[in-house]
Amino acid sequence: MADLKKLNPAQALGRLIQEKRKGNGLSQQQVGEKLGLTRAAYASFEIGRIVPSLDHLIGIANIIGIDVGVLIVTGQPAKSNSVQAQILV
Repeated sequence: MADLKKLNPAQALGRLIQEKRKGNGLSQQQVGEKLGLTRAAYASFEIGRIVPSLDHLIGIANIIGIDVGVLIVTGQPAKSNSVQAQILV
């Protein structure tokens, strides 16, 4: 699996979705159709241009066989230590 920590959250989410989709032998077209989307709209999720809605995340998770919580956590920005330091000061 690619090092997701080096990507922004939307890209990390997209990369994870892409890897799991390919691992299941599915095309973007197939997943898009199952979600009621065009291939291009679904592809926007995988390249990190658009972050999927919760409904789409749930659908994607079910299609590619991954816990939706993993997708949600992957798509969240990393917590900054500087913010924590500012709170402590």
